[in-house]
Amino acid sequence: MNMKVKMSLFSIISGIMISSVPIYIYYSYINELKDCKCAEDYRQIYVKYAVIGAMLFSIATSILLYYFEKSKITKYTSGAISMSLSVLLISYAYSLIKKDCECSASWKRTFMLFHGVLLLVPNLFMAYKSLK
Repeated sequence: MNMKVKMSLFSIISGIMISSVPIYIYYSYINELKDCKCAEDYRQIYVKYAVIGAMLFSIATSILLYYFEKSKITKYTSGAISMSLSVLLISYAYSLIKKDCECSASWKRTFMLFHGVLLLVPNLFMAYKSLK
């Protein structure tokens, strides 16, 4: 896979992630304000703060990949962080659905689940292509 395709995929993933950051922060904040006990989970804190860190790391990685395209450490680190964020979003949203948590029921919860899957699929594709 050439560098232009990789950068395009990475840019799409980064753009999707950056555009959704306010939704995750707002969703976590609203669940805290509602005093939603069934939504309290160790993953809630990570969803609230790790998304910001992942966004900043994504921007930094985009810049590093642009200038140092041969850096395997940057590529693998960014892929691992993006995949772990995807798994975090999917597992937290699914746990809320599985608990049947009524106070957390919102389109944002469903968005979190589908967004996690949407982020995971291109990352798995890129990981598969890099192993070839």
